[in-house]
Amino acid sequence: MEDKNITKLSFSDQKIMNKIDFYNCWEDILQIEKALKINSNDVVFSITSNGCNILNLLLHNPKKIISVDFNPFQNYLLELKITAIKNLEYLDFLKLMGLKSLKNNLSIYNSIKKDLNKNARNFWDKNSFVIKKGLLNVGEQNVKNFGLFLRFLKGEKLIKNFFLCETIKEQTDYFFKHIYGMPWQLGHFFGYNKYFIRISLCFRFLIEFYHGRKKSDYLGYIKNVNFTKNHIKKIEDIYTKIPIKYNSFLSLILLGYLLNENHYYPYLKQENYKILKERIKKIEIKTASVFDTLKEIKDNSISKFFLSNIFDWIDDKNFKKNLIEIIRVGKNKSRIFYSITRKDRYIPKDILEFHQDKNMVIELLKNDRTTFYSGFEVGDIRKK
Repeated sequence: MEDKNITKLSFSDQKIMNKIDFYNCWEDILQIEKALKINSNDVVFSITSNGCNILNLLLHNPKKIISVDFNPFQNYLLELKITAIKNLEYLDFLKLMGLKSLKNNLSIYNSIKKDLNKNARNFWDKNSFVIKKGLLNVGEQNVKNFGLFLRFLKGEKLIKNFFLCETIKEQTDYFFKHIYGMPWQLGHFFGYNKYFIRISLCFRFLIEFYHGRKKSDYLGYIKNVNFTKNHIKKIEDIYTKIPIKYNSFLSLILLGYLLNENHYYPYLKQENYKILKERIKKIEIKTASVFDTLKEIKDNSISKFFLSNIFDWIDDKNFKKNLIEIIRVGKNKSRIFYSITRKDRYIPKDILEFHQDKNMVIELLKNDRTTFYSGFEVGDIRKK
């Protein structure tokens, strides 16, 4: 059931989240699971991002997860979640996430903050407004503004009822009758038009460059971002061919929060909470670039790689350098998966050790529940 006490963000709540880029999960764990097939023998190398998929992957009981992010603030977010799982009962954990009543969130945080490292503790002490609102109720307002606009025009009840559709036919009929139309079409045209994206990214680049991001990291992405011509059709298929009743991403986009338990990520579900507590020590957090972290790892050490969409954000030279290091540290028959919004970010054919799983790429694109990625790269490292 929906919790009436969930805090919703208004325009007045929008602010730069102290350099945390992602508070919410925007990559489909079902796709990651399908692509990687993680088991108890695996050592997993993964991007931290907001930590959700690190915790989701932990449910597959790998030997170890090396969670890497160049941004220390993303790792502070994961560390807070790990500390909460270690110390809190399930209901208090949900409150801290923002999925239940928020009345005593600061008290809950204060009860566990002594177990955070000093830098993470200082960060969260200074950003208590995030704790008060719940960790999953903030951030990514640029994505959520589309739903805010749609709810303003059509009413929140109409949007909520969309998520109650029980069959694909009912969902499709509801979509074309109540959701599809000029606001939806315009919103997605502007949201996925490469020229408008490049303009918005240029403004973001100015902010990032002010904070020290290198030009090569950002300008290459602005130049090359290019969703495929049929991307809007893909999004329409997500709304009409994949059950919305279980789609966390559309819940976040259209409503701004996870509507009910059907939309919880696996690690948020009660039946998995005890498992997380038992396995949480298997996560090792590294604050460094992917390349620098890989340089410290021995040959043939990693069996599964989940790399988010990091290659969208680096230039061609560093793309190749990272791939060479991944091949070195990857075991024979190790598996790689990452997301793409740039057409030129598939692994080049001159990386002979990589063998793309073409059928899996097609399947993942067909069943992806997110609306952000134009492609995926999946395959194996094969060494002589």
